[in-house]
Amino acid sequence: GDVYKRQYQRRVRGGRIGTMAAKACGYILRAAGKSFEGIGKSLQGDLAYTEKMSAHRAVKAYQGIAPTVAADAFVAPSASVVGKVQLGAGASVWYGACLRGDVNNITVGSNSHIGDRSVVHVASEAGSLGDKALSTTIGEGSNIGPLSVVHACTIGNNVSIGGSSKILDGAKIEDGAVLEAGSLVGPGTVVPAGQLWGGVPAKFLRQVTSEEASALAIELEETAALSRAHAAECGKSFSRVHAEEIEHAEAQFRDPDYNADFAGEFAAEVHKNEVGRWKPA
Repeated sequence: GDVYKRQYQRRVRGGRIGTMAAKACGYILRAAGKSFEGIGKSLQGDLAYTEKMSAHRAVKAYQGIAPTVAADAFVAPSASVVGKVQLGAGASVWYGACLRGDVNNITVGSNSHIGDRSVVHVASEAGSLGDKALSTTIGEGSNIGPLSVVHACTIGNNVSIGGSSKILDGAKIEDGAVLEAGSLVGPGTVVPAGQLWGGVPAKFLRQVTSEEASALAIELEETAALSRAHAAECGKSFSRVHAEEIEHAEAQFRDPDYNADFAGEFAAEVHKNEVGRWKPA
């Protein structure tokens, strides 16, 4: 137990020293880069070009109006939620997706999910096909597949939108409807409740069966659970990520029969969780 504890402590100290050294090197390199950039700009004079970069913020205000995001909603680090957007409880916006509420409002109901790289936007009077300002409303328990475009339309509750679909200005997808992947719902089109539509342009195919509705409900639960898992991962601190890296490395050589109960003093510092990993007590 004492030997293992000393090995563990040496690895932790080594990791911290390595991190500090990397930060110091990074600071030196950045300072050197700034110096070289200053020299180059002075040589170029008026022809100098300065690259402007800003850290990405997943949730940002537009013209002083910030999005309203429920405490348990998940917004991926690479997503963009901008302006007059309201995300309900348990909703999720996945990686690369964009919700832009600049000229009107976007509302996403509880437990609804916007897939990766999807775009949700609105329409002003000047930008609308019918010269009428249109917001976008997505009801509760709806799934928007990845790479979809949802523009100035209304989507009801428990709706499933297949990936790469497009729903345009003034369209309405009623409760429980299903849209096949790659479909195009034209402006002003109404998809009645409980129907399956598909194609370009989308047309009625048949009624949604009870088996399909049950399967989609299970898929919704799985997406909600996965969003919570991703929220937990994205919310981890650097120190926690570093500790998990050490845990993973130690798991490669630790005897599977090893039990912390027999590790002496070390047993007071750690405990084993339900998936067999180690974390601070």
